[in-house]
Amino acid sequence: MFTLQTVTTVGYGDATPERPLGRIVAAVVMVAAIGLVTVMTAAITSVFIEAARHRLDRSDRADDAETFQRIEGSLAAIAERLDRLETELAVGRADPDGRHREATIPKP
Repeated sequence: MFTLQTVTTVGYGDATPERPLGRIVAAVVMVAAIGLVTVMTAAITSVFIEAARHRLDRSDRADDAETFQRIEGSLAAIAERLDRLETELAVGRADPDGRHREATIPKP
C-alpha cells in the first residue's frame, strides 16, 4: 500500500482505510485517478498536436503553390523559346533562293 500511495502522490493522511476491503477500494480509486489524468493529458496534447499539424500543412501547401507557379513560368518560357527555334529552323529550310541560311537563336 505504501508504494501505491507514493506513486500516486496521495501521501498519508489522518484517515486511512484499516480494513483490507477499504485498502483495495482506495488502491482502485488511486489507479483510476492516474488513468483519468493520463487520458485527459493525452486528449489535450492531441488537440495541440493536431493544430500544429494543420498549421504546417497550410504552410507546406502555400510553398508548394509558389513552387508550382515558378515551374509553370519556367516551362512557359522554355515553350516560347522552343517555338521561336522551330520557327527559325522552318524559315531557314524554306529559303526561296536555295541558299543555306544560318538561323539566329536569340539569347534569353
